[in-house]
Amino acid sequence: MKCDCYDAQMYRQDKQKKELREKNIAKLRQNINSISDYCDAHNIKLTPELCEIVTAAGIAVIDGVVLSSQFKFARLRLSLSAGSKSAVVIKATYSDGTQFEV
Repeated sequence: MKCDCYDAQMYRQDKQKKELREKNIAKLRQNINSISDYCDAHNIKLTPELCEIVTAAGIAVIDGVVLSSQFKFARLRLSLSAGSKSAVVIKATYSDGTQFEV
């Protein structure tokens, strides 16, 4: 049995938004972990505290609080922005010009 009243529709929409948000946050954390692995390979120290700051900025992008955010660590620049295909696009630029997107 499915109710099609306004309150039920609003409840389902809110539930879907929350599920999508949680999915996007999980994907964001996974992408930040892959960047952390990249930093380890290039001898850049990315501490857990810095990862949490980048994660908080990514969640702010997901929630629409900010449109983009940028961080500079040692020889690495991270740019977080709202993407059309995914909730957050993370672009990393290394000091030698190497770029990658997750």
